[in-house]
Amino acid sequence: MKKLSKLLCMVITCVIIIASLPGLYVFAEDDPIIVSGFYGDATSIEKGTSMKMTASGVTPGKSVIWSVTAPDGSETDLATVVQTGALTCILTASADSYGTIKVIAVQNDSSGKRGEQIIRITNENLVSVDDTDSSITYVNAGSTVWLENSDSSYYLGTGKYVVPPEDDSYPSTTPAYAEFTFTGTGIQWIGESNYFCGVAEVYLDGEKVSTVDPFIAPSIISQFVNFSREGLPYGQHTIKIVAAGQKNPASTQYPGTRVLIDAFRYTTAVPQEKPVVVLTANDSVQPGSEFTVGISLDNVIQPIYSEDITLSYDPAVFEYESIASADESITIFAKGPDGMLRILGANIDGPVESSTLIANVGFKVKSGVSGVSSTISVTKAKLGIMPRGVMIQAELSSRTITVEAISSVNKAALGAALEAARNKYDSAVVGTDDGCYWQADKDIFQEAIAAANTVYEDANATQPEVDNAAAALNEAIDEFEASVIGPLTGDIDGSSTIDVADLAIVAYYYGTDTDSEDWAAAAAADINKDGKVDIIDLAFIAFRM
Repeated sequence: MKKLSKLLCMVITCVIIIASLPGLYVFAEDDPIIVSGFYGDATSIEKGTSMKMTASGVTPGKSVIWSVTAPDGSETDLATVVQTGALTCILTASADSYGTIKVIAVQNDSSGKRGEQIIRITNENLVSVDDTDSSITYVNAGSTVWLENSDSSYYLGTGKYVVPPEDDSYPSTTPAYAEFTFTGTGIQWIGESNYFCGVAEVYLDGEKVSTVDPFIAPSIISQFVNFSREGLPYGQHTIKIVAAGQKNPASTQYPGTRVLIDAFRYTTAVPQEKPVVVLTANDSVQPGSEFTVGISLDNVIQPIYSEDITLSYDPAVFEYESIASADESITIFAKGPDGMLRILGANIDGPVESSTLIANVGFKVKSGVSGVSSTISVTKAKLGIMPRGVMIQAELSSRTITVEAISSVNKAALGAALEAARNKYDSAVVGTDDGCYWQADKDIFQEAIAAANTVYEDANATQPEVDNAAAALNEAIDEFEASVIGPLTGDIDGSSTIDVADLAIVAYYYGTDTDSEDWAAAAAADINKDGKVDIIDLAFIAFRM
């Protein structure tokens, strides 16, 4: 196991060294291509439908080459892609079966820069609402009205469309629209993509979220996902499709402003939570102190075998010191400039489970920093999933840590009490004569002085702690002064004289100690307070009679 961990570290180190050699270029996936739906999210698609995909993060001036495979990279007949632009394509899912596919965009050069998106072809938890359903509200705009069109390529054979005029007669302030209210976590607008299509504006819960232009020539694609949005908070939502009365500049149709509603599909179930990278640390730390930030994975439902996590922090407040794996089965490597730390983890003994601590990162408060709050954040989090060999994004988190202000505690009273106590202690003589002290009383007094001194020397002690220590020490001084041996020391029965009655009490309890059952009563006969009644106590009483 240890050999394998060392080998992995060597491999990672070699990669970094090679990448830093002059004249060599190694592409790092710090900024990979992002594959997504052109008009919204794209992690699922209904079988037999199409949607427009786009690639972002491509080097300016470059294009991409699109492909679709099974999740493991093998060929698939579940979907096809057709390139429609330098960065776009149309994805069409098979109408015959469900499954999972991987859509890939590779930059068209030798850099190897690429991106991918896993997409499910499914109807699980999706409810389809046809254009004719009464739950959809259609609002006309003057003479611009919604009409029904029959076509076997449409969902259930019908679709409703509106064609705004391309002139000033179209009321842009009160345009035609279709509205649908649903309860769930996701929504799809199923329409069309062809050379008749015009521009539509999409609103969710009253807020404009997208401008959709599904124009494409010369293709005609029905049951096209014009818009998709996933991950909404579970509850009631309203989608509104507004016919903008505009068309694509490349359109030669007049009017080329048609907007069609074929159906709406919405997700009813609450989606599973994404994995999340959780940071744990103390809420506050002292100036100049060292502290630890724990990194854990939560909401884990897939077999995670590797982690690529980036932390950011303010280098003017905190210094990175060290990192340690939380488990010997997780090999950890970290690198990065001040203010950023990239952490790579490999789980060589199997996948991590939910709520698993991966690593502990050591930080230190920079010298001179106090009285501020600063945040350590997870800015990127990629997880490697097996056996599919794919990467997923995890939810991010952060932790705000307060560096306490340097204390301005007033310790003058405590210092004065300590000086008085030490003088009293140093001048106290142990003996049996009047004015002397028993050794036991002096030992107790010394412990009180030591406790007060601990608070006095504590740079982090609060004012209440200092005040309490001073009060306790002054009380100890009073008690020590009261313990001085005097003329009535040994007057056990309180008769104001030392006589045979006191001697009888000592004789009666002679031989008892703190372990004796009757020690509560016998303790009064322990004149020198050494925890036992013996010859010293007897002799002291006899001597003073």
